[in-house]
Amino acid sequence: MSLYLLIDCGGTKTAFHTYVSTNDPDLLALHQTTYLNKDFDSFYELLQHFIDHIPSVNTNYSAILIAAAGSINNDSVKLTNLDWTISQKEIKKRFPRYSIKTNIYLINDLEATAYYPLYSGSADNIIRIGGTSEYITDGSYTVLSVGTGFGTAFAAYESENRKYVICSGEGGHSTFAPSTKDQQRLFDYYQRQDPDKEISVEFFLSGEGLSRIYTYLSDGNTKAPEDISKGASKKCPICLQSIDLFFEILSCSARNVALFPVPKKGLYLTGGVITHLLPFLDHKTFIRHFTRSEKMSVLLKKIPVYIIDGHQAPIHGLLYYLKNQMRFH
Repeated sequence: MSLYLLIDCGGTKTAFHTYVSTNDPDLLALHQTTYLNKDFDSFYELLQHFIDHIPSVNTNYSAILIAAAGSINNDSVKLTNLDWTISQKEIKKRFPRYSIKTNIYLINDLEATAYYPLYSGSADNIIRIGGTSEYITDGSYTVLSVGTGFGTAFAAYESENRKYVICSGEGGHSTFAPSTKDQQRLFDYYQRQDPDKEISVEFFLSGEGLSRIYTYLSDGNTKAPEDISKGASKKCPICLQSIDLFFEILSCSARNVALFPVPKKGLYLTGGVITHLLPFLDHKTFIRHFTRSEKMSVLLKKIPVYIIDGHQAPIHGLLYYLKNQMRFH
């Protein structure tokens, strides 16, 4: 019997999930908990807190898999939207119990999420909102996630080895290009405030990005993303307009990403912000913007577009990685 610790470390929250392998092909979930990152000064302090408070005396993990919101570089990662660094060497140094027998793996969070569509239990949390092509079992696909930031990943199928190769990216930091008059006015509003500022896609497609859209539409007022969602539930006009413009920008950005390269198996949209705003998504309007192209509309209409409605997608993606890429048995 082996224990595995799976960690999803985002810009706002960190989730810990403990699993055990038995004679059954599936891993058995033992424990899960989530913490707010703002309550801790570092990832190492958070990990120590988790170990001290886990309801089990056994923390001798065979492997620790960490999905982190940042680019992995030489077995370490600096989180993009949080002043934290996570290093395999530092974990082994600070936690000697994991220095020899425990394998520690750092994976980009979007790479982990990109494994989710392959996870056996994912079908119930995937909603198809567009596309005309038949489901392609072994085709390539793209994942876009909107949460604290905006992330991208592409999954290419390697037919010779019959497995997927995941390539994560930092598409959220590409330059925002307005596609409609409303987007142009939004862009101009913030460009006038700081003419030298490089406005990225993530500047609008993120939790703070939704708040920025609201500020523009409300002539300078501020409102937190969760309050915008609550306001929309109460039919607040500006809250609803903010969400509509947010999804319009997302659909146009998704269209651009879908052409680099074309995801024949599908385009998957996920992340905490999308999940919370899902009740306000007009599928037809989203697909209309997504497929609007002078020369590529026919191609775009064929691409299946899905929403992943599940906050545990990175963890379940890590589960797939553990079972299929690492061959834990």
